Amino acid sequence: MNGMADVRVLGSQLLHEMSEGVVGIQKRLDLHAGSGIRYGEPVHETQIPYEYLRVESEAREAQAEVYVSVLADYMSKLDQQEVAGLISSSQHIELLKEEIHAILQSICVMRPEYAADCFGQEAAPGFYAASDVALSGDAGGSAEIVHQNQHRERSVSLCGMSLSTQKTKELGVEVDSVGRLISLGLELWGTKIGSCRVPDCVSPKPTEVGACDVCTGGCEPLFNRGWSLSKIVKHYRSLRGQSAQLIRKTVTFWDLFTDKPSIKNQNVRR
Repeated sequence: MNGMADVRVLGSQLLHEMSEGVVGIQKRLDLHAGSGIRYGEPVHETQIPYEYLRVESEAREAQAEVYVSVLADYMSKLDQQEVAGLISSSQHIELLKEEIHAILQSICVMRPEYAADCFGQEAAPGFYAASDVALSGDAGGSAEIVHQNQHRERSVSLCGMSLSTQKTKELGVEVDSVGRLISLGLELWGTKIGSCRVPDCVSPKPTEVGACDVCTGGCEPLFNRGWSLSKIVKHYRSLRGQSAQLIRKTVTFWDLFTDKPSIKNQNVRR
């Protein structure tokens, strides 16, 4: 079959024999793109190997389950308003777009590593900053950073529609505020096995991480005590420095018991 690679793959009879589903299709598309390609882009260390993709996808869905239920409840309210004739079909769509946009922003605060892919590289640093503030328990301050960072966001297209960033006139169904959604995430966000994003974190790798991509055993309790990210990093670096000094002192001490002749013995032999 002639034509583009994706057309040849999707039109292949082998599609019906593939047991890997979408993952198998993506692998075949990557093969057509050339060597060193994974998920349509050059292979890099942050990508998830094909064989682990389903497990990782399930873990991410479990973490974000809190927002799935929020969206389901919101859509139900919109449906009721439309059936009652209180909002039109187009207003239903606009309100839904606003809610999805707010939820995506909140998810990117909970998992800032998603921000670059979702809203673009320029917006990503703002979500990391908002995530740091959220960890201190200041959901309102975190939401304000997201709002100030919004002009850097790349437009997001979902299911054929561009998500709205402009607040629609009140129509009887209030869009969830980002601050409320962040508070909900901090309370109910699930955990997964991954890597803590705090530099110099002393937790095992991998370890259990929760909201905002920080480990639940080490960094999260420090954030809960009101420590800032910079204070935590300085703390860990201080611990590393103390450990290095201890190692040097220990090595120096055990040098006394090596097989090398001591200066005293060398003087005796002379």
